[in-house]
Amino acid sequence: MSSSALKIIALSAMLIDHIAWKMDLSFAFFLILHGVGRLAMPIFCFQVAQGFMYTKSRKKYALRLFIFAVISQIPFSIYMKGVIFYPYFNVIFTLLFGFLTLWLITSEKNIVIKIALITLFLILSMYCDWAITGVLWILAFGLAKNKNHQQGLFLAVSILTVNFNQLIQVFVFFSLVLLYFYNGKKSSENIPKL
Repeated sequence: MSSSALKIIALSAMLIDHIAWKMDLSFAFFLILHGVGRLAMPIFCFQVAQGFMYTKSRKKYALRLFIFAVISQIPFSIYMKGVIFYPYFNVIFTLLFGFLTLWLITSEKNIVIKIALITLFLILSMYCDWAITGVLWILAFGLAKNKNHQQGLFLAVSILTVNFNQLIQVFVFFSLVLLYFYNGKKSSENIPKL
């Protein structure tokens, strides 16, 4: 499965999830649609970790994430609470903080600066969608040596941080099946490039 295929699946899952939040559904249908939605965030975190490894400019990548996060905040606020600014930040900020944290961990910066900035990013992520879980998933995918280590770290982070009191969160584990079949290619001939 190519990177483009994973992106299409993640975007579709997110769209299904967001549409379902605004519908009056039976519990079973709610569970199915939101279960599908749980596939999105792990795939996005995986894609950010891949982007970190393969981008030509980490500064430009981080800047694009920041710009997109800022632009997305107003629609996110309107969707969530019907206001122009909701003091809880969209998931793109989570992806940005994960990217920056991964960058710091792998950098040659002074250890004190690293710890201070990583702590700051983790605290800020607590005010974002998916919070610290998203940041730690990006670290799991970005720091692991191979696919097996990625999946093991993803499971460990999920078990430690995901709120399984909400039954739909169990569906995050199904994303591992999709990620297992990732072939390392950007796109295939059958899927349009994004």
